[in-house]
Amino acid sequence: MTKLTKPMITERDETQRALAEAHADLEAAVETFNTQRGRHWGDLVAALEDYNEQVTELWTAVAEAQSVYNAAVERANTWLADVASDIEAYMNDRSEKWADSPRGQAYSAWHDAYESATLEESELEEPAEVEVDEPEDLEVQVDTQIDLLDEPSEALPE
Repeated sequence: MTKLTKPMITERDETQRALAEAHADLEAAVETFNTQRGRHWGDLVAALEDYNEQVTELWTAVAEAQSVYNAAVERANTWLADVASDIEAYMNDRSEKWADSPRGQAYSAWHDAYESATLEESELEEPAEVEVDEPEDLEVQVDTQIDLLDEPSEALPE
């Protein structure tokens, strides 16, 4: 065989047309994909912006409530410390013998309970904004393959 036969050339040409048609369909599908993905990406970005705005607005109430709560915790801790101080002052006005008695020991335990009781403030932190990186468009990378069937010559080089 020194050259392609007519049926081989016909099959090559049909194959090349089918390849070109499939390539065009692929390009169209990718273009549609990229266009629709871009539209949906815009919808997602808008939804994320709305979500982040809503979360920020909602956080305001949490921050205010936390501030009020922490003020109440501070007041409660002050009250606990004041009661412990009053019990200690009462105990200091008593004799050493009284302090060693069952009643004195009970007062000491009572004092220790107030002195060691401490409420913790709330330390909630605002959630971070949700962010998503935009994906890249798909690109058709098969352009050069269409012409591969034309490159070999139809006849044996001499």
